[in-house]
Amino acid sequence: MSPPGRWPDCWGALTAPQAGMWLDGAGDASSATYNIGNYVRLVGDLDVEALARAISQTDAESDCAQLRFVQQDGLPLQRLAEKAAPTDFAVIDLCHAPDPAAAARLEMEAFRRRPFDKEAGPLCGHRLLRLGPDEHWWFRSYSHLITDGLSSHILAERTAQIYNASKRGEAPPEAWFGRYADFIAEDEAYPGSAAYERDVTYWRERLANGGPASRFKPGNDTAGIEVAEFPARLDAGRIAGLQALAERSKASLAAVAMAVYYLLLGRMAGTQQPTALTPFGNRLGRQERSTPGAFAFALPCTVDLAGKHSIGDLARDIFGQLKRDMRHMRLAPIRMRATLGRSNRPDADGAGVNIIGVVPPLSFDGLSASVVNFYTGLTSDISLIFVGEELGDGGTGAYLHWRYNAALYTRAEVARIAARFEHLLDRVLADPDQPLADLTLAPEAEIATIRRWEAGPAIPAEMQAPLLPARIADVMLRFPDHIAIIADDGTETRYGQLDRLASAIERNLLKAGVQRGDLVGLG
Repeated sequence: MSPPGRWPDCWGALTAPQAGMWLDGAGDASSATYNIGNYVRLVGDLDVEALARAISQTDAESDCAQLRFVQQDGLPLQRLAEKAAPTDFAVIDLCHAPDPAAAARLEMEAFRRRPFDKEAGPLCGHRLLRLGPDEHWWFRSYSHLITDGLSSHILAERTAQIYNASKRGEAPPEAWFGRYADFIAEDEAYPGSAAYERDVTYWRERLANGGPASRFKPGNDTAGIEVAEFPARLDAGRIAGLQALAERSKASLAAVAMAVYYLLLGRMAGTQQPTALTPFGNRLGRQERSTPGAFAFALPCTVDLAGKHSIGDLARDIFGQLKRDMRHMRLAPIRMRATLGRSNRPDADGAGVNIIGVVPPLSFDGLSASVVNFYTGLTSDISLIFVGEELGDGGTGAYLHWRYNAALYTRAEVARIAARFEHLLDRVLADPDQPLADLTLAPEAEIATIRRWEAGPAIPAEMQAPLLPARIADVMLRFPDHIAIIADDGTETRYGQLDRLASAIERNLLKAGVQRGDLVGLG
């Protein structure tokens, strides 16, 4: 049921996930920091008008898209708009750009950086970028206050359902997703429940010995945040290997990939207990899992590498910990800060990992559809993002999104870390039972580079002769009257004199039985 006398007539409190984001800057009217977005790559004969109608209907059906926000007397409040706002949708033709894909990325970034009017709305927008006659990118930008990653997939599924019905000349089926207003009511009642007391007890023990999130460069302080991305490709073979290893280990694909990430983070941070910020879906029950809205939040998750024999052991441990955490995740970070005290305060600063397993691919009639995540939020260190919905491109693989703070790391440094992750992953997939201690961190290419550095630069053959002694001899011959040495007392020695002194030393050494190539010392 909707909260009585509130929706849409009255303003009400934010949910715990929303309030945490608001305090972190999501409520800033001039900021787009908490705007998230992805795009759906559509290849084929797209019916643009049918897609536009489907997008508009989906936005109108989802109550989270109708949320509006204000701040009164210092408190953030929200309400549902009395009626759906017109959908912000436009088509941009980039066919004639020199590089349509590059132009599309610039358009998407410019659109994502546009702040939403949180009071007037809407807090979402769509751009259809035409890269060619048979290729379109449908970009979606949302305020994180109204959606999270899973929500965007739910909404895209509904859009595809409406589009397909239109193409078949049929009426679309009723929307299956739930209402965010129901979660708002449940979240408001939660602090007075028995579940709340159980969750407080659980998290007090769970976070008792936890520290802040680790960093790939220990001791790296955040002077500022400048988000950049290094994309890498996870091919279909590796994905199949991860899925097989997950089944073998009785864990999830996400847990296996996270195990490799934590092993890498622990090695580079120099700790057996690496900690990384990990998102939690915060959806309890089937209805919430099919409801679009802002549910998710991130918590620091610590993994103990000690005593784990293989990657399967580590993955099972992570899988079990995540399952236990999920039973108590309703408390959310903002309530943890209020109830557990500062010593137990979850820290939102440091490395992060967001790996979501395989979800059903999008299906648009007559089109090939694949999802690419474009922006998922801030990162103060290095975060790895891999979302299973990107697998909907015919089984060719998906992206590993290495998002990093460019104020702390160069692109080359992140590329090296990404190569190390892939090296560890390949070693694990080749022999899942090998001890973790036997897994080398650096790939062969990096080791070869280090060896070249250690050996120093090779001296070309043409440079072998004119080394330092030969060069000095040449100068002494050509410039005998030039000054070679000036002593502390001002005495000058010229190259001709230096030549005669060197010859005298050579004669005396030969008389003493010292041969060419012998090591000698002069007192």
